[in-house]
Amino acid sequence: GTATSGHVQSNRGYVRPSSARYRTGRNVSGPPSGGRHGRGGGGRRSGGGGGGNRDIQEHDKRRKLENRLLELRERLEDGGMSEEKIEQRISDERKKEIDRWDREKKEREEREKARAEADADA
Repeated sequence: GTATSGHVQSNRGYVRPSSARYRTGRNVSGPPSGGRHGRGGGGRRSGGGGGGNRDIQEHDKRRKLENRLLELRERLEDGGMSEEKIEQRISDERKKEIDRWDREKKEREEREKARAEADADA
């Protein structure tokens, strides 16, 4: 024999997929999805484009930008560029990216406003 007692242990760390869908669905901005186990609305909203807390998403985007800028700074320093030129290049890249985000945000708000007006007219 194998000298086992036959006792079966459950895996308490396993999360069933339906439970995970429900938990992530509650983190989506907007009204709660309602119901249990992901029924009645589901995770993503059709107009949200990703859902989640906007402040957290904004922070994550800014953190990723700063990481990219740090990597750029290191490459420029290794290339022998002067500190003054590096600072100018980094600030230009940061401004360009933030301006692009602002344009995208404005366009998204205009689309949402137009969609809301169209829905109100219908």
